[in-house]
Amino acid sequence: MRKIFILIFAACGVANPLHASPYAEQVIQYVPGSIRADYQNPNASLGKTASSTPVVVTPFNAPFAPSELTGIGPGGKLVLKLGQPAATGHGYTLGVHAGVNLTNVGGTSGQAANPATTFNFRRADVRVSSDNVDWIDLAQNVVFNSPTNWFSQGVTDPSGQTTPGTVEADFSKPFTGSLASFNGLTYAQILTLLDGSAGGRWFDLTNVALPEVNYVEFDVGSDDGQMYVDMLAVAPVPEPTAFLPMIASVLLLRRRLIPSPGIPGEGEEIHAKSLHTR
Repeated sequence: MRKIFILIFAACGVANPLHASPYAEQVIQYVPGSIRADYQNPNASLGKTASSTPVVVTPFNAPFAPSELTGIGPGGKLVLKLGQPAATGHGYTLGVHAGVNLTNVGGTSGQAANPATTFNFRRADVRVSSDNVDWIDLAQNVVFNSPTNWFSQGVTDPSGQTTPGTVEADFSKPFTGSLASFNGLTYAQILTLLDGSAGGRWFDLTNVALPEVNYVEFDVGSDDGQMYVDMLAVAPVPEPTAFLPMIASVLLLRRRLIPSPGIPGEGEEIHAKSLHTR
């Protein structure tokens, strides 16, 4: 029976979930470039972002403290290792939260301008690798302007609430909209747009020529301005249904080989019939 269950997990490609973080877990290299000294903390980009600043993190109140953001100035770079691989060939599976703040024209109720704008600028080149040896350019001169939203329910004042919301947003759910998607939206409409996602800028890894992505590099050139990294996020890939018939066959085999107590199994019945015919 033990071998059968091992076969099932192997067929499904199930990895051991223990100690697998869906966020960045290690700083591989950091060159700050020309950036404020108090934001030269590479460890600020590891793990999951805090839920408050102490005001709750919403599209109108982004993380901003040096303990929450890693700054990268012109001539700088940041290389992070993910806690678990971002799958290639499966769409939007890698997300970046960059401490983006939408301009609020709606007071305590929260409303994006039309067209939507931000009051912080982030731009960088993004490269990815599976082994920290061979690197692929994922995107050049990327402007990061998609905000983060920590709670999907329970926030009534998105500009100044200090008490937590009631339902945490899903940091592993990709948001594939753009800054224009927020044009003129109220906070309630933004929640509908996000549909439970925590937002951020997500990258489509469908055509990335790597077996998986384990390392992410942000490079800031002399003409890029600056970049701030709050956190990275990985979207899990659903288990393929193609293995279901194989699993069913394995379970059927288990049933035939291991009969229930007191009830002859089919294997026993076949053996008994063979003896009877002799």
